[in-house]
Amino acid sequence: MLRSTLGAMAISLLLGAAVATYDWLDFAFGADTTGSARRSALVKGIFQMRPTQDARHKDAEACRFYLVQDQGFGRSYCITQVCLIVYPLDCFPVDNKVQTQLIDAFLDDLAETLNAVLRRFSTASLWDETRPDEAGQQNVQDYLQDTYVNKNVHDYYYYNTDEFRRTYEERYQNRPYRDEGMHQLNVYKKWVLDSAMQRNTNLAFLMMPTSNSMVNYRDAPSPPVAQPTGFDPLILSPILGAPDVVIPIGEYEYDSRISGRKEFLPVAVDVVGLPGSDLHLIDVIQHCLEMSARPTTVSTRPGMLNDDT
Repeated sequence: MLRSTLGAMAISLLLGAAVATYDWLDFAFGADTTGSARRSALVKGIFQMRPTQDARHKDAEACRFYLVQDQGFGRSYCITQVCLIVYPLDCFPVDNKVQTQLIDAFLDDLAETLNAVLRRFSTASLWDETRPDEAGQQNVQDYLQDTYVNKNVHDYYYYNTDEFRRTYEERYQNRPYRDEGMHQLNVYKKWVLDSAMQRNTNLAFLMMPTSNSMVNYRDAPSPPVAQPTGFDPLILSPILGAPDVVIPIGEYEYDSRISGRKEFLPVAVDVVGLPGSDLHLIDVIQHCLEMSARPTTVSTRPGMLNDDT
């Protein structure tokens, strides 16, 4: 399973590169368990969507995003609820000041387009104020510290660890930690949807950076790999089972020590909707880009927002 997961990550990177390179390729399907395709979309400067979990069970209307390219997006959204944009301060500011400025500008455009209430808050502080009973006295970082490993590492090795699981259960009279990890993720999911996004009273969108936009030379040593946790922003939409769209919103120039000239580094933002709101989320973003005179297409040439698209 681990080998196939790494293979899926590589495929997502290749598909992202293909969409960013070839004018005749409009879109591609890839895998995104914990951010593979979204990271690829950021570094390639392209749009990307991670659909609601189990969206494959929807009828053909759910494919409209892919099937009505020539006609444009039919305007399906109708705002009848208070519209809320959730902005978790724990994810901001990013190290790149240009990235922060571009995200803030897009946030203003989205809020103005939707006439939305903007809710800036600290996830850690809100958790402490409204902590679920199941979490005891743990802060949110400690509560989610091992959930990713307890769930995903179990899944990666599940079919190769029958003997381990039998031995574990015999020795400790208990099952390995995957069930506990799943329970913690479900507690956190309900808390985010109810307390942070207030799903019962609002049409909510949550906005985050996809990742830090930074120059990453291939000949430089990679930083140590840290253990991923459930608090990683890219793991949020998989936890929620919610649609997540990566939107290229700008770029900045840097002097490349490799090419010896100015190059462009893409900047993107993640917008997460409520589970099942896939089409609505796409329509809202399309409308925001059009109303704020932002590009709705990207270029395959250097500089993704090149006017010669």
